Amino acid sequence: MITKESIKSMSLKEKIAHMIIYRAGEFQERLDEMLENGTAANIGGVFIPSDKRDIDSAVELMNKWRAKAKYPLFFFVDAEWGVAQIFPDGTRLSPVMAVGASENAEELAYLHGNVVGRECAALGYRIVSNPTVDVNIEPKNPIICTRAFSDDTDTVIRLSRAYIRGVQDAGVICNAKHYPGHGATAVDSHMAMPEVRRTKEELYDVELRPYKEMCNDMWGVMTAHIHYPALAGEGEEGVPATLSRTMLYDILRGEFGYDNLIISDSLTMKGIKDKYGLHAAVGAIKAGHDIILQDYMTDPQITFDLVMDAAKSGEIPMEWIDESVYRIMKFKEQLGCMSNEPVDVEAARKILGCEEHINVSKRIARESITPIESSSLPLDTKSAGKTLVIATVGPEEERAMADLGDCGGRASLNIANAIKAYCTADAEYVSELPEKARVDELIELAKGYDTVVVAAFVRTSSYKENSGKLSPEITRLLEAVGKSSATLVSLILGSPYAIADIPEQKNCLVAYSDDIYCIDAIVDALFGKAEARGHLPVNVSEKYPRGYSCRK
Repeated sequence: MITKESIKSMSLKEKIAHMIIYRAGEFQERLDEMLENGTAANIGGVFIPSDKRDIDSAVELMNKWRAKAKYPLFFFVDAEWGVAQIFPDGTRLSPVMAVGASENAEELAYLHGNVVGRECAALGYRIVSNPTVDVNIEPKNPIICTRAFSDDTDTVIRLSRAYIRGVQDAGVICNAKHYPGHGATAVDSHMAMPEVRRTKEELYDVELRPYKEMCNDMWGVMTAHIHYPALAGEGEEGVPATLSRTMLYDILRGEFGYDNLIISDSLTMKGIKDKYGLHAAVGAIKAGHDIILQDYMTDPQITFDLVMDAAKSGEIPMEWIDESVYRIMKFKEQLGCMSNEPVDVEAARKILGCEEHINVSKRIARESITPIESSSLPLDTKSAGKTLVIATVGPEEERAMADLGDCGGRASLNIANAIKAYCTADAEYVSELPEKARVDELIELAKGYDTVVVAAFVRTSSYKENSGKLSPEITRLLEAVGKSSATLVSLILGSPYAIADIPEQKNCLVAYSDDIYCIDAIVDALFGKAEARGHLPVNVSEKYPRGYSCRK
């Protein structure tokens, strides 16, 4: 049984090993060494090589690591859209804004979380970097957007609480993020350190309230590489929350009474790495983190040595280390991680992507489709006439997203094929950031059609130009086709804020993701096979406020 006294008897090397999640994807041999010599006790999902992401290979690799390890292991994964972000066999789920748009949002929030939790647990992951509990009050937010439930604090708290319960009922630690809040930023912290200039009163009333009210619900909290001048303590000018003891220890632990795990966001992100480099690892622990996410672009041994040296010198007090390790080990004990038992691959195969979980994903997609304008909807396949589909193509369809480990897909082809299943149609594909000449070509082409369906994928992604936005050229395309004699239908898949940029429109539906279930659901609504029953979970404009739907 883990006690505070038993923690004191552990070696310093063992203690530090438990406080770092290693994610160094290019340093496979180093990880093997560190597991064997007792300097590693936690592994992040990014570590799984791209050629070992089928269930058999992944389980074999993780079981090998369990057998090598001297200490009980925690496996960590980012799975906001389900473990399918890394493992194609998992269930792909919509981002949680789709849940916020649904009629039965609280029930679906629990089910979304429970699917994530069950599939994580089946693979042996006991920490998941979900959910986003940010209140997305900045419409131009390039990195949160659909990752948040809503821009309403009470809604975020209600749905986050249900989601967290769903994950933790499966025996997996949730990380509510990004403390103190990433919803008011207009900068992606993967790219630079944002600064939130809101008053202390505003922050306590909006961003901080989910953490205060749910402090007894959350097993884990993840912090943000963001500076909050109104919350910074003495000597913390320009310092991000990641390195602020005032924000982590005095407010989160002291004022709110939170006593579970505090975990950093990735120390690879430019929002912290550009200014603090690898020494951010030491600073983050000094600020009050129990566990840090190691910079996966560097040799993990360097981070371990830096933290060890800081502990030996007294820069990190041993009392703080013991408090953190006690929290970590109590959870490893509680969740059955102490013996590093191997994962049963046959049991995992029965859970990942099972029919029950896929049905949850389909239901979230179906119930979230939001009708914005519908003067000619649903389309009649007999009277639609000559039909053209124009679908945008993003970089996510060409490459994996390194930081999130996304598998990618061909959403533009999927939506064209889904429409062609209902009617005869021609299809054209255009970049999310197209050249003017290409848009001119499409405008001219559209003149020869009776119905034009423009499927605009408006994705929110890290390290991405124009994240969460429609480009001016795509907006010009919609405006020009809308003025022609053709019936124009705008399908927005992703950020609902994009509808504010579209010129006057007569037919528009919103889905909140580019996954296959949302594609099928929005096309079914387009042709009347299913009713679009969702509502906007955020304020888009005066014309389209939170709660809006044109559903009659």
